[in-house]
Amino acid sequence: MPQTLIEELRDVVDNTSGVAKDRSRRRELHSKAVKSMLAPSLAKIHDYLSEFKQHLSSLDPSTDVDLSLRQIGVIKDLQQTHYKLMSGTDPLKSVILTAELIGENPVKLGFQYEGNAGILIENLKQEGLIIITHNVTRAYTPEQTILMEVEPKIPVRMEFKINPEEETIDLTVNNFEELGERRHTLTANEVDDEMLDQLGKYILRRENNFLTSGVSWGYRKRLREKLDADLEEKRKTLAETAEVVVGRLRDILAKKEEARLLQVSFRDQEVELSPKELPYRLGRKNVMGMVIDSSHASRQHATIIREDNKVLLCDHSNNGTFVKPEGEGEFRLKNGQFQLSGRGLICLGEPITDENEDTIYYSYPEE
Repeated sequence: MPQTLIEELRDVVDNTSGVAKDRSRRRELHSKAVKSMLAPSLAKIHDYLSEFKQHLSSLDPSTDVDLSLRQIGVIKDLQQTHYKLMSGTDPLKSVILTAELIGENPVKLGFQYEGNAGILIENLKQEGLIIITHNVTRAYTPEQTILMEVEPKIPVRMEFKINPEEETIDLTVNNFEELGERRHTLTANEVDDEMLDQLGKYILRRENNFLTSGVSWGYRKRLREKLDADLEEKRKTLAETAEVVVGRLRDILAKKEEARLLQVSFRDQEVELSPKELPYRLGRKNVMGMVIDSSHASRQHATIIREDNKVLLCDHSNNGTFVKPEGEGEFRLKNGQFQLSGRGLICLGEPITDENEDTIYYSYPEE
């Protein structure tokens, strides 16, 4: 007897539901396997921080700190104290260490700011800054000035959390080196006695290599791989052209000149531009070009232009633009120009470092 429509639909639903359950089950098993692999490493971090905090409580130490508020200013003569350690229930999923930066007297700050003052103040409050009073003068003009009085009591937070999807331990640090949040990652095999010792020195703000020895490796690794790939491609090109006759070499160079493209990459944004498509703008918002979501970047921070058959990076920002061509030192532009050739890194408003995830990669084939 043939199936009725309802029976046929019921079978399809049951089969589909079964496939979905299988997928869900596989994801669940994978997540448990990853957690079981990462849990011992997280437990090591927890045990170390627990002993670390006990010693700190007995000694009652305080650490002198000057906290940067990015382009706003610096709060000086703070003391880092009042350590607390928290963790999730068994099985362990996260470990949180908190502290406070405390000063004796309220701090007065005054600075020029070209963006929305209300949004800035709300963001500062969300990051833990206690603003007692504030006043905005010359609002919505290039000379807009913000005056504020700040209570010197700022929370510090460091969270280690298992990420089963990426098979890593994610580290989030709030208000440590500067006001705001920084994210880093750890693999299970990185958590050893040496790393934990560097972590303790990092917390006490002693000389250490905690964040340079493998914690913030994700974005830096991708940039390094891109630079290495470009270098390998360049070597292959040189090896190939060395074997051709002069006429063939000239032909290749002529075609290469016609096809020269400027490549600009920032995180998931990547564009290729011919010289005819310039100018191209870089900035924090409302940019007809690449948006760099960084508090150090100005709204209209820099522009890439073509002039006299050269591709130039032009800065017109408050904080300047930093450029590091491959194999050379870092240059700082302030309302100036820099010729882009070859490949390298750009950072808007702050120096280029391995930990900085707001770094831009550029590549423009040499003539």
